Amino acid sequence: MFESVRVSSRGEIQAMIVGVFKPDSGDVTLDATTKKLKGGSDIAKACKRPECTGEAGSVTETFSGDTRILIAGFGKKDDLKARCVR
Repeated sequence: MFESVRVSSRGEIQAMIVGVFKPDSGDVTLDATTKKLKGGSDIAKACKRPECTGEAGSVTETFSGDTRILIAGFGKKDDLKARCVR
């Protein structure tokens, strides 16, 4: 009836989702923790593209090597609700 699941420690990240807030002005910025992630420099470059606005529901795609990265906009930080991340 039940099946066991094993997770290998040798797996590689194939996809990553990063949430960002809409800035009051200028480009979307990343915190220090996000910049340190594998692919952090590629994420930072993608955040400077015009389509990466941080608007709620917006998605910007980029790649770091073989890893697909989706940058999801959450809108204004003060307006964040649980429905924004569904």
